[in-house]
Amino acid sequence: MESRETPNRWSRWRRLTASDRLATAIACVLLPMIEISLAALGLRPTLQWLTRSAPQSVPLPNDARTVTRRARLAIDRASRNGMVRGRCLSQSLALWWILRRYGVESRLKLGAVAAQPAFDAHAWLENESGIINDSADVNRRYPASFAVLG
Repeated sequence: MESRETPNRWSRWRRLTASDRLATAIACVLLPMIEISLAALGLRPTLQWLTRSAPQSVPLPNDARTVTRRARLAIDRASRNGMVRGRCLSQSLALWWILRRYGVESRLKLGAVAAQPAFDAHAWLENESGIINDSADVNRRYPASFAVLG
């Protein structure tokens, strides 16, 4: 029986489309930049920087739903294989920025749970189709949520 090896990272990278490679490369750069900005400057200046630097939208290579799914996968690839894994906030901000590049609207949501003895906060994206980068019950798990961008 013939054994099949798991493809290595390079062969998986080569099988990606050019636009998927570009989105992943952008995410690999954005995640550490956003993490550094959040740590050094805080949320508000980081949001201002990302909003100002978000590129003009380029034509959608596919429908908005496909672009959203592929951008989410690019963030996942960058998080697994890049220099910085990122947290929910930096991953959501990077995804927001990439989606905005293609003119796909999304809202950054922040939620919190003030459970004793710890405080827990979380970030995710939503659009008219629903929650983009989290489970469907995120609004229930983090009921004190509000939109920040979008």
